[in-house]
Amino acid sequence: MEEIADKVFRIKNFISEEERLFLLSKIKNFDNWGDQIPTISPADYWNDKRMNSNDPDLIFLLDSIQDKISNYFLKKYKITYPTIHRLYEKTNMDEHYDSEHDPSIKYGFIIYLNNNFDGGELE
Repeated sequence: MEEIADKVFRIKNFISEEERLFLLSKIKNFDNWGDQIPTISPADYWNDKRMNSNDPDLIFLLDSIQDKISNYFLKKYKITYPTIHRLYEKTNMDEHYDSEHDPSIKYGFIIYLNNNFDGGELE
């Protein structure tokens, strides 16, 4: 674990290759992303980019990732909104902080499933 800024950590290979491939297969075979074109509203923006699934195997893996996060930081973290997001090529995420719409959010965790992109850094 490498601290890259105050309270910002980078952990390479946090999940196993098997877990990564499992997640990618779930994403590839998921067909309920929606077809809406993003609009100005943040909720609408995520309509075709957010994966919310009731798949028990996926939920089990997300729960195990939550436990692993807690073990790394020796503190119990509850993942409130465990979702998988996708962005399209040449799409960006504007500067933001996760708690601006929900002040109860204290920490954010991001796991990148691919590494064939430019950008994506946290600041």
